[in-house]
This record gives sequence, C-alpha cells and structure tokens, in this order.
Amino acid sequence: MNDVAATAETTALPGPPATHESGQALALAVGLGVVAVWGVNFTLQKALFAVLPPAGFLFARYLIMPACAALLLLTVTRGRWLRLPARDAWRLAWLGVIAHGLHVGLVTYGIHWSTAFSSALILACMPVFTLLILHATGIERLARGQVVGVALACAGVLVFLSDKVLGHQWAATGGDLVLLFAASLFSYYTVMTKPLIQRHGGVAVMAYATLAGSVPVLLFSAWPASQAPWAQMSAVHWLMLLWASLVSAFFGW
Repeated sequence: MNDVAATAETTALPGPPATHESGQALALAVGLGVVAVWGVNFTLQKALFAVLPPAGFLFARYLIMPACAALLLLTVTRGRWLRLPARDAWRLAWLGVIAHGLHVGLVTYGIHWSTAFSSALILACMPVFTLLILHATGIERLARGQVVGVALACAGVLVFLSDKVLGHQWAATGGDLVLLFAASLFSYYTVMTKPLIQRHGGVAVMAYATLAGSVPVLLFSAWPASQAPWAQMSAVHWLMLLWASLVSAFFGW
C-alpha cells in the first residue's frame, strides 16, 4: 500500500544487462502500475470492511501472502531455498515485522477508521518521509528545492488533518494520524532494505520479510478472525479479498 515507485523490488535474473534508459523506463512503468493497483485497493478495502473486520482481513491476507512469497522464491531459485547470512536474515526479520506487522496492520485499521480518499492522500506522503530518513541517516543531502517541497507537503497534510479536527471527526482524525505514522514506517523499511535488495535480490528480501512479518500478524488476528462473519461474505467480497491479498499486497510488494 504504499512511496510507491521506491517500493518496486526487482529481482536480478539471468539475462543481458539492461541499459540505463530502459531500466529507468521499466522502473517508471512498474511504479505507475503499483500506483494504480494500490489506488484501487483503498476503495475495495474500505468496501470490504463493511462486512469483514480488519483483523479478519489481516488474518486472511497473511495466510495467502507468505505462501505466495515462498513459492515465488522457490520458483526463482529453481526449488532451492536461498540461505542468507545470519546477520542479514535477522535484519530482514526485524524489517519484516516493521513493514508487515506494524505498517500493514496500522494501515488496515487506519483505512477502517478514516476514508479511502484520506488514506490514499496521506500514504502518498511516504516519499517525503523517505527523503527525510535518507537525509537523517546521511545517505543523501537535501537540496534547497527538496526542502521547500518537503515543507509544502507537510503543510498540506497539516491543513488536511486540521479540517477533520475542527469538525470534531475524532475517529477519522485518529485514523489519519495512524496512517501518517504507518507511512513513516514503510519509508524506513524502503531505505533500510535497499542494500539488502542489492546483495540478495528483491524476491529474497520480500520473501524473508513477508514470512517474518506474518508471524505477529497471524498471532494478533487469529482470535478476532475466528469470530468474523465469514458466512456473510458474498462472491464479490471474496474477490475483493483476493484482489487485496494477491494483486495489491503480493504483486504490489
């Protein structure tokens, strides 16, 4: 869900090296595709929550997504499970908990409490957080134009949030704040996984992070999911759930 162009994790597969121009064009195309997939997902997910509680959605998603991630890794490695150095594996486990256990969980409840439009708008602030984290960690220095852009983006978010505060829409305001914090977590994940992606490839990073992050999500959501009204789910609701779990979540990541 969400610094969209920066989160397209690509895998180093055998083949001729791509030129810089073709690589940039491919990255742009993938990024735009993720924008479209995730943009649709906000509305679908909000509609799904009219029947299925957020915990039920999370439980179903993290039964599906880790299996798909593991299958993709085994497909890419031709049936051989890729073993990572212990230090990188533990780091990926921690980042997986941040990205999946915290970010996805908070985004799910934030969408439930807020609106689909607010969710999409606030999570679009992730590039701002990414830029600030890059600057804070010394990886990149902010140019004057970037500082102005970050300031304008932050001011816009504050104005947007203040409208709900003044209208005493406390649930929606809380949801927006949760989404804002969740956006910063995913930006942190994006920055911290880049060197791991460069060493091991995007598929390995996604698989390890997803498997590690799914554990706390499943533990947290198992009991509420068992009480969810699954019998009230129509065929359309199941299609929404599959879209959010497979297309938006798995392919989007």
